[in-house]
Amino acid sequence: MMRWPTGVLRRTPPGLSSCPAKTMTKPRNYLTAAQVSALADESKHPDIVLLLATTGLRWGEMAALRVRDINLGRGRIRVERSASKVNSKTVIGTTKTHAARSVAVSASVLKLLAAAMVGKAGDELLWCRGDGQPLRPPTTTHWFGAAVRRRQAVDAKFPRVIVHELRHTAASLMIASGANVKTAQSQLGHKTARMTLDQYGHLFPDDLDDVADKMDSLVAGCAQNVPTRGDSEGENIV
Repeated sequence: MMRWPTGVLRRTPPGLSSCPAKTMTKPRNYLTAAQVSALADESKHPDIVLLLATTGLRWGEMAALRVRDINLGRGRIRVERSASKVNSKTVIGTTKTHAARSVAVSASVLKLLAAAMVGKAGDELLWCRGDGQPLRPPTTTHWFGAAVRRRQAVDAKFPRVIVHELRHTAASLMIASGANVKTAQSQLGHKTARMTLDQYGHLFPDDLDDVADKMDSLVAGCAQNVPTRGDSEGENIV
């Protein structure tokens, strides 16, 4: 019978892809919670910075939010639309995955959203340009890039981030706070948990030692009742 070399599989096991794992080709910058707060203080739109950096909403999802999408009582945002630029126009359609989701919002950020809702009807955009159209993503020369440069002027270690990296920052802060992969997937609006792991798996802590400690606490009592080799040999001799 033909023997396969150790560690080599004859075929891909069911449920697993034979494609290589996705690798990041471009380094990402993540802000700490303190850096997010400092950037918000420096920004023209602190509410938007904090919302993106704590919920992981995509820019287009944030730009398409209506007043009625915010549930102040439950601390949730209903994300079911996204704004995108088509030629010179901004068009509102479905989300990237074409699926709606509910996103949790912290109490402090919810207060900022409540202020932005004042005096607006339910179907009005939470934020908009002067012509009533959804906000467009800021370029490096607009308000966001200017706020980043001001932070870098006083803090040489402050990363050079673009607005989309607030989404990556939100993912890192969620994981650091103890969120599991399914929770992060739900918040970020990824189609599958594998997509979340492909993007942010390196941020999840190595729990091997913790698993070993917990398993030890579960089986320690049982192990104490198992005779050792010396004990059993002694019994046989007797």
